[in-house]
Amino acid sequence: MKTSLLAIAAVIPLLASCTGDPNSGGIFWSEPAAQQRLSDRQQRLDDVEGQTSRTRSDSRRKQAEIDRLSGE
Repeated sequence: MKTSLLAIAAVIPLLASCTGDPNSGGIFWSEPAAQQRLSDRQQRLDDVEGQTSRTRSDSRRKQAEIDRLSGE
């Protein structure tokens, strides 16, 4: 009985620290948390793709200016 109580006492802090995020050691599945992580990742991807598009556009403009100035 005493061993069982000690085992339970040792497990409770571990369970309390679980987040539901498997990437941070969580062991409990949470559909809303998973959907939020997916939404956050999609937003980061959209931001990076937007920045990539702007950078490519800026690069093309600068290359056109270089070509114009060098007489090509």
